[in-house]
Amino acid sequence: MGNCYTLCRPLRSSTGLDKVIRIAKSDGKMLEYRAPILVRDVLATLGDYSDVGISKEASKHESLPSDYELKIGNVYYLIPSSAATFPLICHKKKQIKVSITKQQLQELLSKTVTVEELLSVCTGLDKKGAWESVDSPTSWRPKLETILEGCE
Repeated sequence: MGNCYTLCRPLRSSTGLDKVIRIAKSDGKMLEYRAPILVRDVLATLGDYSDVGISKEASKHESLPSDYELKIGNVYYLIPSSAATFPLICHKKKQIKVSITKQQLQELLSKTVTVEELLSVCTGLDKKGAWESVDSPTSWRPKLETILEGCE
C-alpha cells in the first residue's frame, strides 16, 4: 500500500514544466523561459510578431501590460492586438494580385466604379459580412444525394 501513494502522485516536478514560463504561439509552437521576464522583453524578442500581445487565457483578448512580470510555472498566450484583428484597416502598404474580368477593367478605367467597390464585390463583403459568406462553416451543407437501400 505504501507504493500506491508514490505511483498516484503527479510527476509535475520531474517534468520540469513548473520551472519554466511557457508562451503558446498561434502556430502551435511554445516559447519557454527559465526565469521571470517582463512582457515588453518577450515582445522585443519577437520581431516578426509586431501586432501581438500576451494574455493569461487564450479566450480573452485582453493583453497584459508591458511592465507585467511573467511568473514561472504559468502558461501565457500570444494574442493579436486590435490592429491585427481587423486586417482591412491597415496603415502599411501591401501589394496584392487581383484577377478581374474585361468588363470590370472597363468599369475601372471609365471610373464608374471604385477599386474599393470592386474589391468588396470580389471578396463578398458588399451584401454579407466577412464571416457570413457562403463558404462559412455555419452555412455549409453536404452535397450528397440520398442513397437508396436495396431489397435483400
